[in-house]
Amino acid sequence: MELHYDQMWPSCRLQSALSSFHLCLLFALVLGLIAPWIHAQGTTSAIGGKVFDPSGESVRDALVTVTSEETGVQWTAKTNATGNWQVNALIAGHYRFNVQASGFEMLQHSSVELQISDQKFLDVTLAVGSTSDTVTVNAETPLIDTTASVSGTTLSNEDFEELPSQSNSPMDFVRLAPGVFMSPPSGGAALLWSNNSLSAIVTNGSGSGTNAMNYMIDGGTNTIVSSGQEAFVPPTAAIGELRVLTNAYDAAIERTAAGTINMTVKNGGKQFHGSLYERNINSFLNANYYQNNLNHVPTPTVHLNDWGGSVGGPVWIPKYWDGRKKGTFFFFNYDGIHNTSPAATGYLSLPTQDERNGDFSKSYTTNTINGVTTKYSLSIYDPKTATPTGNRTQFQNATITPDRISPIAKAILAQLPLPNKASDGANTDSNNYVINQPKIDRFSSYIARADQAWNNNHHSYFEYRYNHHQRARW
Repeated sequence: MELHYDQMWPSCRLQSALSSFHLCLLFALVLGLIAPWIHAQGTTSAIGGKVFDPSGESVRDALVTVTSEETGVQWTAKTNATGNWQVNALIAGHYRFNVQASGFEMLQHSSVELQISDQKFLDVTLAVGSTSDTVTVNAETPLIDTTASVSGTTLSNEDFEELPSQSNSPMDFVRLAPGVFMSPPSGGAALLWSNNSLSAIVTNGSGSGTNAMNYMIDGGTNTIVSSGQEAFVPPTAAIGELRVLTNAYDAAIERTAAGTINMTVKNGGKQFHGSLYERNINSFLNANYYQNNLNHVPTPTVHLNDWGGSVGGPVWIPKYWDGRKKGTFFFFNYDGIHNTSPAATGYLSLPTQDERNGDFSKSYTTNTINGVTTKYSLSIYDPKTATPTGNRTQFQNATITPDRISPIAKAILAQLPLPNKASDGANTDSNNYVINQPKIDRFSSYIARADQAWNNNHHSYFEYRYNHHQRARW
């Protein structure tokens, strides 16, 4: 569970409703308690620029209002003596802004897209005229961020929705970034609990080692210290954007031997929105394994059901709280997996039923010399008849009497399956069992986020993430 805050302390204004004061006080107390542990975050973006008059001179004290198209929340800033302005700590999304100054027409700038950790600066020129007149500027968002020292590739939720993914993890798409290589999954298909397979990443020729890659969510560390693997693996439906940084890190990014992968969780907007998804794989659609067909073993049980959904929007309580006006938004995502798949597909050598009963009269072993294989029957000796010289007496007919079989051995043998195929001929028990044992996994993922815009300078959000993986049987 993490709670992030853009500034150190919230500004709580007294409101007429006592309940609103209590809510503000509660947030202030929580933030006060965790303030010593709050650190700078690395997923928010910034927008700014410079304001000129028609002669090319900078305009001082111009009022700039930035509005989020997703939430409707506004930020204001004033140009300084050199005409520069900037608004920081913005969540990735689309923003428009207008500029007002005495003696000039108001300028409205079209939507600007800010991606994760972006810094976009746009210069504008005001026209002389009345402030009641408006000039609309339609300009494309700069493609290159010339102010930041880092470089990388940003992948959005639209990419996650339109491209196929076997694991339902955003990490599947990291390989789309230049200079990134991701090894094939080990031990079966990668799913949301496959931290090892989803962390087998190399950037620019380095990585895939302890502490080589740096994984982050909303600017916070998401790396297992001991192994260097990704810690919390979120489903794609919960992630707004993912950025792969491969070189030239600035001070906001922790230093690593390879690259940094930074993800941001979706946040709610002024409109309610949601999604539902389900992915299903069944045995009757799958081909059998070669060795299973060879030994007339049926198709192994394979059943994957991965479903989930998300919902987000303004916090709205009729006649009490309107998040669109109060700047309060929420987002929640759930993902559940029920998976049954083969644990292995090799062979085992197991004792026959006769051998478990103590009867080795039909058992044999072989020895091959110069390509000639000779079969030998087994002789079973009674350990109780051992003499000081090491001589022992054979059991008659190579059969151990039932009273001489250890009850512990019986209990252990009872847990082992019986052979399901003939021996390969090397001995009685050689490779006489084809493994077709399924593993059963149950997995649940919960992600919740609440955003609060207190005023122009103070914004905070609370985030809760939890994954639970239960392996029922191998």
